Amino acid sequence: MKIAIVGLGYMGKTYVETLLELGFSEDLLVGIDINAEKIKKAVKQWPKIKAYSSVLKASIRDVDAAIVAANTPSHHRVILDLLTKGVRYIFCEKPLGINLQAVKEIEKGVKTHDGKIYTAFLINFSKAVYKIRELMVMKGLLVSEAYVNWGKDRTEDIRPTPGYLEDEACHGIEVVRFLSQVNQRIRKIEIFGKISHLPYVNKNVQKKAHDLNKLFPLAPNSSSFITETIRTNSGAIFVGIHSSFLNIRQERIVHITLSDMKTVIPKYLAQMEFDTSEGDVLTIRVPSEERKERFVFRTDKVKEEIGAFLDAVAGQRLDSRLTDLNTAKLSVRFSDAVEKSSKTGKVVRLSL
Repeated sequence: MKIAIVGLGYMGKTYVETLLELGFSEDLLVGIDINAEKIKKAVKQWPKIKAYSSVLKASIRDVDAAIVAANTPSHHRVILDLLTKGVRYIFCEKPLGINLQAVKEIEKGVKTHDGKIYTAFLINFSKAVYKIRELMVMKGLLVSEAYVNWGKDRTEDIRPTPGYLEDEACHGIEVVRFLSQVNQRIRKIEIFGKISHLPYVNKNVQKKAHDLNKLFPLAPNSSSFITETIRTNSGAIFVGIHSSFLNIRQERIVHITLSDMKTVIPKYLAQMEFDTSEGDVLTIRVPSEERKERFVFRTDKVKEEIGAFLDAVAGQRLDSRLTDLNTAKLSVRFSDAVEKSSKTGKVVRLSL
């Protein structure tokens, strides 16, 4: 199997290293990046990798699959170019597209070229999430309330960014939405959000990115404050979400209240902390009891996710943790809805 990696920045290099750990040889990898310096560094580190400056210039007719780790605003263009070049299986960093219009273009391309595309929602591969899911299935529990705090300090990062909402806020929200489908069915989602645009990026770097691709905003959003009501066949789940690139420290926390599916009486309070120095940490407590159960998981989520993608390419059983196009589209619809709500001051409703 030959794999192309588009975008050789931090995540692109992480994917190359992961593929090598999974047993790939360098001569089975193709590196693509418009930045000549990144190409030079990649070839120096991995001399047998074939490197190109763009998808259209690359010799990839014999490539079986591609990983897209380029910047978010270019995702849809890169994916369409890959499909045109005959690459059917594509794994893309989240979000799938910078906005809903970009995702619709990808949908059209996938249909035209009979492509298969999956999006990297890494937290899906956390064993903390599946430990909660197992408990819910075993005990007959529903998510009844949730709170997400997801952020970090990005003020010293000189890379350009499309904004916090597009690149990061989706993770915790997707965890809540994934668990909210256990023992109940989501019918629609109501969103009210406010977005801040405090200055935090390097203006010169951001402008340079904007000049190359107008989808890069000159003043990207810095934080989002969102309330979400998930309407299900069992009732309503109220979710509070705070996400920011101006957190004093990295926090990736999801709080969940789990209730009995028949009585809706709270049975468990749970907290998931992702990517801590220990790993992913799950804490569970029964209401009114002081005793807590604490679980620590040190899984290499990137390796598991890429392994699942490669299994899909090879025609093996599809891992349910992989994010398909429809689920990735819902995430982008959510981001667009938050933007709309912030501008209009109104609740935005999404039907499923």
